[in-house]
Amino acid sequence: MDKKVFFKLNGFKIWNGGVNYVNQLKVNLKKEDIDLVIIINDFDYLAINALSKNLIDFQKIKTNPFFNKINLFFLRLGLSFTNLDVNSKDNILIYHGLIPLSFLSKKFTLIYWLPDILHNIYPSNLSKWNYISRHLFTIINLWFCDKLLLSSYSVKNELKLFYTFKKNIIVYQFSSFAKYIKDPKLEFDKPIVLLPHEFWTHKRQELIVELANNNKEFLFVLTGNNRISKKNSSYDLFVCESRKQKYDNILNLGIVSWDYLLKLFNHSEYIANISDYEGWNTSVEMAKSLNKKLILSEIDVHKEQTENYSNVVWFSPTLKIPKSKGILFYDYEKEFKIRIKSLCIELYQ
Repeated sequence: MDKKVFFKLNGFKIWNGGVNYVNQLKVNLKKEDIDLVIIINDFDYLAINALSKNLIDFQKIKTNPFFNKINLFFLRLGLSFTNLDVNSKDNILIYHGLIPLSFLSKKFTLIYWLPDILHNIYPSNLSKWNYISRHLFTIINLWFCDKLLLSSYSVKNELKLFYTFKKNIIVYQFSSFAKYIKDPKLEFDKPIVLLPHEFWTHKRQELIVELANNNKEFLFVLTGNNRISKKNSSYDLFVCESRKQKYDNILNLGIVSWDYLLKLFNHSEYIANISDYEGWNTSVEMAKSLNKKLILSEIDVHKEQTENYSNVVWFSPTLKIPKSKGILFYDYEKEFKIRIKSLCIELYQ
């Protein structure tokens, strides 16, 4: 492969959704004869562990030994005393987090990946320090990068409300495929509504209780980190609302293995996401790849994600979930090819 795109990850910024985004992008670009190389600092143990755990290939950036003992401190400030051998005008470096200052003198194209601006839309999710730092980091990156990589047109519109900047914007609506499993071999006595996401405040899991009470013929299965007793967790509110539960039809599994989650995706009647805010939602994409029915909150990004997808029911707590009438086939592979072709053109413009 002649074309290479380097993607710089930072251990302080890694989360499961981000790891899956980047790995799927790597797979997608390979089909277009573009090699995406994930790069991390050799002292960045959080990133190394996260990528190794997910069996994702990466390259370590060698660190100047003189700065070994203070690198973790400097990394938080965006400083990186490392040797990165991609110094060619034909190469592209995509990064997330605060830009390493050592990259500013390089010849390659710098593209800043901004998945969302949750700190502006949902500031209650963050401490004052986290809010201020994310706001400042966004301003700094908008100033220094050559291009912006955003996950949705919804984020693009939001960004323009809060920041003034003149940069070329690439919108790549990340694709996320779920493996088809012919016989998941799961035994439940009711059809499943699956809610696969962590207990962040804006995910609104507490609203599931009323929905479950109105649909006793379904089993509502939650997966993901419960985030117990954290400031930006909805877990306590969910537990409080659960006291109003009329039927035994909510099952909170917490963190499950990826293989088991895929079985749940395949087995479920509906995949649901009733969040107040998303940058882009991987569970929606995975559901589309399996032609699954969706229950979604009526927010802009969900409308964007399902613009041509008809298997959607818009959420309200009193919703009576429709019984199955068969699945309308959707060509997700075709949608993916359009997305990736557009990205490849914009990367090299």
